[in-house]
Amino acid sequence: MKRFIIGVMLLCSASLVACTNESPTAPEPEKPTPPVEEKPTLEVNYQEELQTLLPSEIGLEQQFNGIAEYGHLLKLQYIQNNNELGIKYQYEGSMNDARGDETTPRIFDAAYSVTKDSIIEQINNHDPYNRLDDPQLLNSIIPNKIVIKAPLENGNTWEEAFEYKGKSYVAVNTLTIKKSASEAAQYEVSTVVKDIENYLNNTYKEVRVFEAEKGMVSFSNLENLDLYDEEYVATHPEEDYYLFGYSLSETPSYFEQLKAILPETSGLVQQYNGLAEYGHITTLNAISLTHGPQMVYQYSGVMNDGMGDNDGSRIFDLKYLVSNDAIFEQINNKDSYNELSDEHLLNSIIANKLVLKAPLVDGNTWVEQFDYQNQSYVANNTLHIKSSETGATQYVVETIVEQIEGYLNQTYKEVRTFEVGKGMTSFKNILPLARFDETYISQHPEEEVYYFGYSLADN
Repeated sequence: MKRFIIGVMLLCSASLVACTNESPTAPEPEKPTPPVEEKPTLEVNYQEELQTLLPSEIGLEQQFNGIAEYGHLLKLQYIQNNNELGIKYQYEGSMNDARGDETTPRIFDAAYSVTKDSIIEQINNHDPYNRLDDPQLLNSIIPNKIVIKAPLENGNTWEEAFEYKGKSYVAVNTLTIKKSASEAAQYEVSTVVKDIENYLNNTYKEVRVFEAEKGMVSFSNLENLDLYDEEYVATHPEEDYYLFGYSLSETPSYFEQLKAILPETSGLVQQYNGLAEYGHITTLNAISLTHGPQMVYQYSGVMNDGMGDNDGSRIFDLKYLVSNDAIFEQINNKDSYNELSDEHLLNSIIANKLVLKAPLVDGNTWVEQFDYQNQSYVANNTLHIKSSETGATQYVVETIVEQIEGYLNQTYKEVRTFEVGKGMTSFKNILPLARFDETYISQHPEEEVYYFGYSLADN
């Protein structure tokens, strides 16, 4: 029995040995991993979306008004589809801020080129009063600026290198999506340029706002500190004091209403008579329409108050410039007896005065800054609507300048009256105290006795 068991065990052992001595199975060769096929990146074209930000109406005129009576008009001349930079929107621009005269065109060209991902602005400035003294610049210091860049998403940023006054800078732009008062989407682009001299905190900033079908509706930027004296800069560290800006005027044009106030007949002669035998005659020589629109009324004037000789030396030129919302007066006084000793002044002490401003409603007010005898002042104007003895509507403008030495109660006042078709029909103002002796002044504290004035003879 034992032999049988041992035999069985030996047999099993032999079987196990046979199993372990079998040849191992060869591994299958690894199959090569097929290369990943790279799909080409599709370039997004935002051109059509960007185009919606610009106007599409050829001939469209847009009036922009801003700080310190700044104004310019843009007219869309044409849209060119195959421009090398993209789709080109070509504008003709003209300044209408009452600087200069009608003999010198104050014009510029502005082009906006829409590419697949941005809108680029190009300026060709012909204005002899160009505030930046560079034909590639209008108000921004950045030429050929990328004014907006896709995607039109909140927080989108981009950089652009540029040169200004021979130095290189980098502008960092940020897009913010907002809404206007009418709930229209607004695309605000804030631009910051650091490490630039002669700007507050060595930083230049500008902000542009765009709306669909309108283009740029507002612009603001920090002005160069060279425009301000050192004392002003030292006492005004806040940005707000150095901001310049303008925006698209959405208000109706008052051009026709204002134009109707002035005479329309060339050759018209008007005689004005006043206190102390004062008198002068004006002749309307020409009426012309310039860019803007801006209507220019050119008068020649001659004094006839009995002073001096009749040798043609007591003359002056007078111009009224009618813009979209205001009438400005310009004087060139050649009178050798000019009592104000300033060629820009006739009887008022305010040069280049904004004599009337729309809307022509009772109580309308406006403020203007001016210089007189090397001092700066602020004139506060109020419009009153009245009726003449014949029932004609009169536009009476009262002007007050406070804190001015040499006048009663340190206050200068003047009043002008206008009528439709006649222009200015009367003027009066307070004379300086230097015209009176001390005894008279001490005995006459009332304002009325210091007024000088005159009115239209047929009024």
